[in-house]
Amino acid sequence: MKPGYVESVRDALVRQFPEDIFSHDVVRENELYLHVKKRAFAAISHMVHTGYQAPLTAMFGSDDRARGGAFRVHAVFGVFDASAWVIVRADVTEAEPVYPSLSPVIYAAHLYEREIRDMFGLAAEGNPDLRRLALHENFPDIHPLRKEFPWDAKLPRQKGSYAYMEIEGEGMFQVAVGPVHAGIIEPGHFRFSVAGEPVINLEIRLHYKHKGIEKLFETMDAAGGVMLAERVSGDSSAAHALAYAHAVEKAAGIEVPAYARSIRTVLLELERIYNHIADIGGMATDVGFSFAAAQAGILRERIMALNEKISGSRFLRGIACPGGVKKDLLPGYRDAIRDELKKTGADLSGLVEIMLGSATFMDRVEPTGVLQKDVARDLGVVGVPARASGLAHDARRDYPSELYGSIDIKVPVYTTGDVFARWRVRVDEVFESMRIIGHVLEASHQGKLSAPVGPIKPYGSAFGYVEGWRGPVFCWVEFGEGNRIERCKVRDASFCNWPGLARAVPGEIVPDFPLCNKSFNLSYSGNDL
Repeated sequence: MKPGYVESVRDALVRQFPEDIFSHDVVRENELYLHVKKRAFAAISHMVHTGYQAPLTAMFGSDDRARGGAFRVHAVFGVFDASAWVIVRADVTEAEPVYPSLSPVIYAAHLYEREIRDMFGLAAEGNPDLRRLALHENFPDIHPLRKEFPWDAKLPRQKGSYAYMEIEGEGMFQVAVGPVHAGIIEPGHFRFSVAGEPVINLEIRLHYKHKGIEKLFETMDAAGGVMLAERVSGDSSAAHALAYAHAVEKAAGIEVPAYARSIRTVLLELERIYNHIADIGGMATDVGFSFAAAQAGILRERIMALNEKISGSRFLRGIACPGGVKKDLLPGYRDAIRDELKKTGADLSGLVEIMLGSATFMDRVEPTGVLQKDVARDLGVVGVPARASGLAHDARRDYPSELYGSIDIKVPVYTTGDVFARWRVRVDEVFESMRIIGHVLEASHQGKLSAPVGPIKPYGSAFGYVEGWRGPVFCWVEFGEGNRIERCKVRDASFCNWPGLARAVPGEIVPDFPLCNKSFNLSYSGNDL
C-alpha cells in the first residue's frame, strides 16, 4: 500500500462532506472507518465507489442499541489497487428504521439491503425490491439478528407466497426448476421465462437452507467460533476458517508465526486444487463427455486422499484456528505433497489437452453463458467468473496474507466471459496453486504453530478477507466482554455471484443451464446463512 494513501482518501472525503462525517479513524494502516450522518450515507458511499474505483465488498447491519442507542448499517469498499479498505457506517434508530438505499447507484447493494431488512427490520428507502430474501414467507414477521431475539426460538409456521417477476407476451411461458432436484444437489429454485427455446429471463430463489449461522456465532467466543466458520460451506472449510481467524487476529493484535502461515497457505491452495479439478470434470459431465469427467474424478479423489493423509481431514477441517494452526501436518508431508502434485499435474495436463482437442466439448462451452465485463462489475461479481470476464482481482495479490506477500501471484484473466473462460481460469489456477505450494514447501521451515489469543478489547472489531477457491470470503467480527462474539458477518463469494449466473443464462436454451450453472458452481450453503 502506498504510504499515506488512506489518509489522503480521508482528507478528500472530509473536505467534500464537511458537515456529514461524525468521525473518521484510520485503523491498521489500510482501513478507513467513516461514521457518517444517515442522510449522507448513500452519497458518501457512491463517492467512495466511483471516485476510488472501489467495489462494494460487503454490506451488513448490527444492533448497537445497548451502547449507542441505534442500529448501524455498514458498507465496506475495497480499493484493490491500493490494498486499502473504506468502511462507511451510519446509525439507524428504532423509531425511524429506514436509511437511504445504495441500490440506485450501486446495484451490488441490492441483495445486501434485502438481507438487512429481513434480519434487522431496517428498510432501504429507494430500493425498488424489498421482498423477503433469507426469511421465506413461511417465517413469521421476525428480525432474528436483533439482540432481544433468542437464538433457540421455536417459530410457528405461516403461509405466504413470493411474487416472482412475470414477463408477458405472445409465446411466453415459464419453466420452474427446483427447489427439489433430481440429483444430489442442494435446494434452489430457478424460474425461467422462455420464448420458444431461448431463455428471456432467469429468476433465482435461494435460502431454503437458511440455518441462522450468524445468530449462532453470538453464542460463542473467539476460540470456539472457528468450528462454526469452517462449516459455513463444506467445500470451503479452510477459506472460511481462515477469514474468521484473520478477523480475530486483527482484533487481538496477534502476529501469526511464519511456520503456521506456511501451513495455512498450503491448505488454501490444496482446497483450490481439488475443487477446481472437480469443476473441470463437472463441466465435462454436463456436455456428456464421460471419459473426461471420470478422469477428473480420479484426480480430485487423489488430492482429497492426500488431504486426509497429511491433515486427517479430506475437507481440511480442524487445522486452522485464531493465532495459527491447531496441529502440524504429517511429518514428511512435503515429500508426499510434492510427489502427488507432480503426478496429478502431469495427468491433468493430458486431460486438458484431450478436452481442448474435443470439437464437441469446445462447441458446447464457447461462446455459451457469456457474462459481460461491465455487467460483472455492476453486479459485484467476484472470483472465478469475475476473472473470466476481465476483472483482474485476487485477494492473494491485492491483500496478501499468510505467505502470499512473498510470492509473485499470477492471476489468470480472460475477457470472453463464457463457460470456456471460466473453465480456463480454473485450469490455470490449478497449475498456479501447484507452483505456489512448491514455493512454500521450498521456503518453509519448522517453527511455532500458533500464538495465544489474549483478551480482546470489548467492542473492538475487525474483518478478515481471504481468496477462497470460488472467490473472496469475508468475515467481520465484533467482540463483547470476555472475548464473546457480539456480531459476526460472513459473506461467501457465492452471495455476490448468483446474480451473475442469472445474467449469463438469458439468450441460451434451458438445456444449457446446467452447464452454465456448473461453470459458476456456487454454494447454496455458503449463500444461505
